[in-house]
Amino acid sequence: MLALLVLLFQSFFLNSHGASTDFLLLSETNQLRGISLTSGSADVITAIGGLSRAVAVDFLAETEQLVWSDVIDDTISVINKNGTNKQILLKGLSVPDGLAIDWIGQNVFFTDTGLDVIGVVGVDGSFPRTLINSALDEPRAIAVDPAAGYMYWTDWGATAKIERAYMSGRGRSTIISGNLRWPNGLCLDIAGKRIYWIDASYDKIESSNFDGSGRKVISSILGYHPYGITLDGSNLFWTDWSRRAIYKTPKSGGSFVSFATFTAAPFGVTVYRNALKGGANGCSGGGKCDQLCLPEPSMSFACACSYGELQNDNRTCKSPDNYLLVGDIDSVRGLAIDSLDNAAKPRTGLTRAIAVDYDSLTDDIYYTDVSLDSVERISSKSGSRTTIVSHLSIPDGIAVDWISRNLFYTDSGLDRIGMARLDGSGHVVVIASGLDQPRGISLALEEGWMFWTDWGTIPKIEKAWMDGTNRKTIVTGNLGWPNGVTLDTRTQTLYWVDAKLDRVEKCDFNGNGRTLLSQPSDPIHPYDLALDDGYLYWTDWIAKNVVRMPIDGGSNHSVYALPFPRLKQPSGLVFHNTTARRLERNSCSVSNGNCLQFCVAVPGGRRCACSASKSDACKPLIVSGPTSTTVYQLNAVTLNCTVGGLVTTGIAISSFGWKKNGITMRTQYGSSSADIRTSWTIPAATKLDGGLYSCWATNRYGTRTSSSALLIVADIPTTVNPTTPTTTNPTTLSTAIPTTPKVTTPAVTTFTSSTQSPNTASRFIVKSMMATTRRAWKMTEAVNTPSVYDQIRDQITEPAENQQPTLVTEKRRPEIPSEKRDQFRGNDDTEPGGPNIWLYVGFSIMGVVVLICIVLIAILFARKQRRSAGSNISGAPSSPATHAVTFRNEAFRSPSPSSDYPKKTEDVVYATIEENIYKKPPLNKVPGSHYAVPKTRAAATAAATTSSTSLYMQMK
Repeated sequence: MLALLVLLFQSFFLNSHGASTDFLLLSETNQLRGISLTSGSADVITAIGGLSRAVAVDFLAETEQLVWSDVIDDTISVINKNGTNKQILLKGLSVPDGLAIDWIGQNVFFTDTGLDVIGVVGVDGSFPRTLINSALDEPRAIAVDPAAGYMYWTDWGATAKIERAYMSGRGRSTIISGNLRWPNGLCLDIAGKRIYWIDASYDKIESSNFDGSGRKVISSILGYHPYGITLDGSNLFWTDWSRRAIYKTPKSGGSFVSFATFTAAPFGVTVYRNALKGGANGCSGGGKCDQLCLPEPSMSFACACSYGELQNDNRTCKSPDNYLLVGDIDSVRGLAIDSLDNAAKPRTGLTRAIAVDYDSLTDDIYYTDVSLDSVERISSKSGSRTTIVSHLSIPDGIAVDWISRNLFYTDSGLDRIGMARLDGSGHVVVIASGLDQPRGISLALEEGWMFWTDWGTIPKIEKAWMDGTNRKTIVTGNLGWPNGVTLDTRTQTLYWVDAKLDRVEKCDFNGNGRTLLSQPSDPIHPYDLALDDGYLYWTDWIAKNVVRMPIDGGSNHSVYALPFPRLKQPSGLVFHNTTARRLERNSCSVSNGNCLQFCVAVPGGRRCACSASKSDACKPLIVSGPTSTTVYQLNAVTLNCTVGGLVTTGIAISSFGWKKNGITMRTQYGSSSADIRTSWTIPAATKLDGGLYSCWATNRYGTRTSSSALLIVADIPTTVNPTTPTTTNPTTLSTAIPTTPKVTTPAVTTFTSSTQSPNTASRFIVKSMMATTRRAWKMTEAVNTPSVYDQIRDQITEPAENQQPTLVTEKRRPEIPSEKRDQFRGNDDTEPGGPNIWLYVGFSIMGVVVLICIVLIAILFARKQRRSAGSNISGAPSSPATHAVTFRNEAFRSPSPSSDYPKKTEDVVYATIEENIYKKPPLNKVPGSHYAVPKTRAAATAAATTSSTSLYMQMK
């Protein structure tokens, strides 16, 4: 009775407060149990049920956690000893038959008989990695010696054996082979430096030293089917499937006895020890590796990467630039080429990922989810997910245009191809007709083309400009389910896979040169396709893997060596290579092609577009003005233009300006106003060229709008009646123009000071009139040459802002080029245009007569001056708006009375007068007073616009 009470108390205490002694931990099909080492019938812990098929077991004494593998769920999980806080450490396995815990490095080592690999994962589920995946047939049990840096495992494949290796996977060797068939369970006697294993085919328990020497049989167990084995002190405990029991055998050998029986078959077994196992190795202390630290013999260690590549320092990990990005139902994986590593951190917890691509600029991942009916983004920095496009139907394909910051997708439910901004700010439908079941899509970013497959009623492969225009079917016939498509832009080659015909084919971008590359004899179900470095890769739903083949075809296929976790149903596939992608350029590379929202590259350029929410902003700008008209040569002209912006956007206008005959003359950038009024003033004294003058504007989408006017240029206008002052408004282009403009002798304006002597004034008058007569003779001589105005213009130096005109002195007879002289004189007397002596005689006589008249008039005028004391001759400079060139004498500078005037009467002085000369007000003389200076610009302008009176015309 007392013994029964003690047993009940012990059972109650242990079940309520947790075991304080060691016990046997075993897996019994769908539950974990802990039984006493002294009495197999007593449970030390409450059984943890609800499992699918628990096989291997181990424990973490420090955290009082139990760890097991499940061959139905294909997982490795952990749970508290009291049955709380269950977590999955690793999923996506195949048949995880064995596991063992490195209690020093806090890692779980495991075998997978289905994948034929040995791997490792942290006790918190971090950094899973494949350690060994070659020359394994059916790996099952595994045991580790962390202090020594070794791991041991059994392999019951065609050539059964027991091997060991460093816990990093290096230093591998076979220690037991021969006379071995189904080595199942394995355990270590670390203190005795021996291993023990059990063979379910030969029905015996054997042992050897750690190096395989000293092999001996411990016990023969004929008629049993042993599976797991463990060591407690001097006794071995092993499980038996056939009798659903645990047996105990001395490790030194001898007979075995039944220890406990169960209602279900027991599998794995180990001794749960409450005392810390202790020990140290090369990884002790932590912080030595970026991800995984794996111990090796002699207190050494090796760092390894769960994802990324080990760098030159042999400690840090970094993702490579080149790897395969795979969409796999609930995750997106980055698989390194020809290695055992995950190239990038797996993105897990997804719903139903199908197609996948990435942004070369930010490395963010984009994928379609057919469960959420959306396009999603995974941040490369935080791992957070963002919905880019929602309310789709069956988004099957995706392609990222990282240059233009757009993505394209196919929707086989809505039968359309759409485009969205990478930041989710806009979405438009590119193609909405003529599609049946669009699936794979690929972009030629530099060329501006997109290609897609359609596996509807009439399967086909099509291409179009990336804006959806210029659409063309390039492959039809002998197609079943064309799925993935990829491009080699260097060779202008398109590759695709057909999941119905089990084919891999290619053609050029126009559909020519169609070639069958591969049609495997084994059934395949290829979904997507990727290309790199002479190989084609495709995801296969039957193999549940990635398959690789040479780009030139053939039957040399190889199944991709996958790291953990394995793929479930790989779908989307793209080759990740940011370096190569970033070399691509198109018309959207700079400033988004000056488009406000969507910039879409097309062959030879780009087009701008916008979503419905911004449709108003995409409307063309309204440009009005200037007006076609005719203007006088050498007059100031102002062209006016109004650009209508869009109030709703506030930033509709990107740039605007003027063009002459298609050549940009001036440009202004940016405006937030709704309307822009711009003008172009062509100042006086500037040769005005006729032609097409255009005002243009460009909105933020790159759409340019312009308005043009034809400007017809006439010669200098005929002189008007001096009694009728005439001005020309420089901003008015509709002024009446004479039908046949005539060359007119320019007016002469003279200024004299009230303090000048009559003789001085007379000298000026005579000199001015002589100069005018000579000028008239020269212009009459050259009246038949159309370049006379060019000569006049070329002799003018434009004044700078706020400066007086520059005076240029020329000789009496400007030299006319010989070819022009010959044009209206002829080269000799025999030519029709030869010299006419009578013309020169007539001009000479006329000049003498005019000179005599001028002298007489000057004498009379001088006498009148003496009689009219204080009287002055009024005169004002010609308005620059009326005549761009005004001839005048040096008195314009109002020299002092004592100044010496030029002695040579053949010198002629002239200058330009522009509007800016009024910034230094001209002098205006009022009879009976001294010179008066206008105080305002308006007064100066009024004075200057007074009709100039030619002395020659006064005398008429």
